[in-house]
Amino acid sequence: MKYISDRILTAVICLLALVPVASFAASGDSEAEYRKLAKSWTLNPDGSQEFHYSMELTIFTHTAMNGTYGESFIVYNPEYQTLEINSSYTVRKDGTVVGTPSNAFVEVLPSPAANAPAYNGLKEMVVVHTGLELGATICLDYTIVTKAGYLPELDVYELVRQSSPVKEYTVSISVPESKEPDFYLYGIMGKVSSATAGGQKTYTWTFRNVKASSRLPDQYHFDSPYFAANTYASPEIMARTISRRFADGKSLPVLKDLAGKITSGAVTETEKVRAVYRYIQDSYARIPLDLYSCGYRIRPADRVIASAYGTDAELLNVFQGLLAASGLKAGVCAVYPRQNTAGLGLRHMQLYVVIEADGREYLLSPSALGTRSVVMQRQYCPALNLKTGAIESPASRSAMISGSFDISLEGEKMLIRSETEVSDFFLDVEGTVARMITAGDDDADVKSSDSSSVFICESESDVERAGDYTILHLPDYPFSAVYDRRASGSERDILLTLPAPYDESYVYRVHKGDRTLCSPETDIKTENSVGELGISISDQGDDVIVIRTLKLYKPEISVEEYPDFLELIRVWGDHNHTCLLMKQSM
Repeated sequence: MKYISDRILTAVICLLALVPVASFAASGDSEAEYRKLAKSWTLNPDGSQEFHYSMELTIFTHTAMNGTYGESFIVYNPEYQTLEINSSYTVRKDGTVVGTPSNAFVEVLPSPAANAPAYNGLKEMVVVHTGLELGATICLDYTIVTKAGYLPELDVYELVRQSSPVKEYTVSISVPESKEPDFYLYGIMGKVSSATAGGQKTYTWTFRNVKASSRLPDQYHFDSPYFAANTYASPEIMARTISRRFADGKSLPVLKDLAGKITSGAVTETEKVRAVYRYIQDSYARIPLDLYSCGYRIRPADRVIASAYGTDAELLNVFQGLLAASGLKAGVCAVYPRQNTAGLGLRHMQLYVVIEADGREYLLSPSALGTRSVVMQRQYCPALNLKTGAIESPASRSAMISGSFDISLEGEKMLIRSETEVSDFFLDVEGTVARMITAGDDDADVKSSDSSSVFICESESDVERAGDYTILHLPDYPFSAVYDRRASGSERDILLTLPAPYDESYVYRVHKGDRTLCSPETDIKTENSVGELGISISDQGDDVIVIRTLKLYKPEISVEEYPDFLELIRVWGDHNHTCLLMKQSM
């Protein structure tokens, strides 16, 4: 269990860490500015593709010159792709043009592929920009040509806002006249123009005076403008692009043999899932290359097993193969990066496995971090079932925590008997959260339903002494809303998206014994645009009763609503409401 002293220390550290960012953001100045930025994607009739990139970037600060924009990085696969640098130079403040010398083009192995021999064929061109000074403009223009068959279709997903403002930003796609592209533009004004020439139809959007992307952390980017386009004929064809890579009959004997060894001691279906999940996390090195970087290719499961490393897609293929070989029902899905599927293809989709075990459903990724990301993303975003090609609605779950604590004092200890109901949203298949709740009580009683579990357990915790006084830190859990670090700073310029709408309630009955209550009795009720909370502390003779409730109406907090959210969290986490001050009776 966590205590309020930990919370205060963590909050102070987080606030201190934010000071430089907040002060810079408040100045309103930019490190640099894109005078012009253009990106175009072309699908040719023979299936080959071209990506053309062009930028003119003026730098204003030493950070931009020496760090942020001093180099450009271009990753490609020379076996299937050709990189051509059309032009690279710097225009100094006085108009002098400084060409990029040949030794400033350095080809290296991309760092994600460093420990993966199967992907050592990938290359990263590092363009070191020369002749830089404050006020200079970096100009870079290059084209990547991709052979037919390497990429299945045209597939684009671009956040419109860049790390610095853009005066003029042009985006275009070009496809054969026989193709009907699916495209979508969100959150920014831009009128499409189209033209047909040489059997190709080209769609172009031009944006002006685009703001820089926010410096605040944001996992979802739900309110960030984006452009998406693809030429998949249907979701079913999109699904088959990946699912056919998982059709791996030659690996089946290896998977069956390995699955038998991994699950040999498991009795229930859930124990089998845990055993396979633990094996995947402990036995393989994760290679952070996405499907697009690999040409939507994955190595067969038996090769991944033999090499002990793999991309997320490869490890997921081994994962689902082992689950199936263990007799479990498991299907593979891909969660979309946005709430609206219009225009979205496979770019930036995250793969995961849906497993049924002992009447419960689990959404799992090969890593614990990936699993948590998928669970949160599925709260808001639809998914593509790779077996059926069907688009499945968001799998929203409640974020309910309801705890009842009976607390007795013996010397310097709090003896706690608790009964806590927690929704499945917080529970993980490995039992990590369950162990947090039961606090080491091996005899804890656990009762599970379709969507939640109830934990009845006993534990003890130290009290804090301050002279003649005793401070009792009322127990709570580290997955409470107050510990959510997505909210930071006093202001936001983007939407705050929480994992789920928190709904928490705690009742504490503290038996005073020979102590008297020194904390003031309290009865607080607060409601605003974001949610409501209630906190009461009452002395009822032999016992002190503390009741704390917090309910958020929605998980997406707008910029205008953010102050209301901060106010709720401030009151909810106030140590005066989460601690009791008591004194030994004379």
